[in-house]
Amino acid sequence: MEPEGPYGVGHRQIQISGQDQNPIISVFYPIEKDVYEACKDNDERTSEWMVDGSESVKGMLISELAPTFLLTCLRAYRLRAINDADLHQDFISGSKRLTPVISSPSKKGTRTMSSGLIYQLVGAG
Repeated sequence: MEPEGPYGVGHRQIQISGQDQNPIISVFYPIEKDVYEACKDNDERTSEWMVDGSESVKGMLISELAPTFLLTCLRAYRLRAINDADLHQDFISGSKRLTPVISSPSKKGTRTMSSGLIYQLVGAG
């Protein structure tokens, strides 16, 4: 899913250390649309949609039941967000207010399962 608003989508992963499980948080934020368009298909600038880094769909209810080919297909999907891109100047300068969108994994999903909705919110600023 592509963001429809005036902004592209940036992505940064933050690992919280000092916790029992050292959780990883995905942060999505508005970036320059031109940077987004130039990099969205570049595997070196994007992350796997299944960003937990395991051999299965870690945290998903279907992980024990899903056929191997399904898990392989899911691992092939990429986030359509640019890793570590600069925040859009509108928000750095303060001319627009940055509104955080917080998405948390559930027992049945991962932290990227709502990425399509998140792209639309971030793309709108």
